[in-house]
Amino acid sequence: MFVTKIKSLYHTFTISEMKIADYLIDNRKNISSITSSELAEILGMGQSTIIRFSQKIGYRSYKQLIADIANSDIEESQEIQINDSTYVMMDKMITNYNNTFKIIKDANKPEDIDGAINMISRANRVLCFGFLATGAFAQYMQDILMGLGKNVFYSSTVVEIKQNIMFLEPGIDCIVLISKTGETEEVLEIAEFAKKKGISIIGISNLTKNTLMTYSDIHLKVLETSVRSRLQSFYPNAGILYIVDTLVLGLFKKDYTHSRSKSSEYMKTVRPRKYKDDE
Repeated sequence: MFVTKIKSLYHTFTISEMKIADYLIDNRKNISSITSSELAEILGMGQSTIIRFSQKIGYRSYKQLIADIANSDIEESQEIQINDSTYVMMDKMITNYNNTFKIIKDANKPEDIDGAINMISRANRVLCFGFLATGAFAQYMQDILMGLGKNVFYSSTVVEIKQNIMFLEPGIDCIVLISKTGETEEVLEIAEFAKKKGISIIGISNLTKNTLMTYSDIHLKVLETSVRSRLQSFYPNAGILYIVDTLVLGLFKKDYTHSRSKSSEYMKTVRPRKYKDDE
């Protein structure tokens, strides 16, 4: 997963971080015995810079980073190639999706996931927003939560979301904001507005430090890349879906009897003919 992280996040690195990443990629077969202080000396920088780099790309420690590098050769073999057959490509996609999910699972603390589930559970009303591509995930979240009986609203326009924020109850209701980079202008405009109104914010965005993270009461991390020149670059979208489904399933099992009842009631409402035929 080390190689996946580096290639996905490389465009967000500072010059010093690029220097670290390049060295680790070029020397990954001989890096297992090098300590963080030794690596810092080799690269001519402080040990704290090495530690911060490890944490920035989702590792809890430098030792965890080094342990992951040991598996990087296997990971490299799963890169999709132009001449791969469709079946081989599909096989590699399974592995790469699993790697993406594992990165996201390790990057998020269980208490943050549970905190977001509890925040949605207690809310009388939930708003969901994403801009352009991430709007599809926000709308999907609305549809699923509505099926569980939640009073939830999605809109693709900033004005409509702001209008609805005006009617949310501070300390009770919440808004879910999705931005791959955490720097989407429209998302940040809504985040700032919601913050001023005292509305709790669940932010879903890149695992590296970003502006949406600073607005969020709970920030859930995904893997993002803005580079579309590599065949590997399309997996991060699945990571957003992974987080959304984790929240929905967590909410469902939190009060299983209630959720199942509401789900059944919802389906009878939206598909009355089918349920009438089944009775």
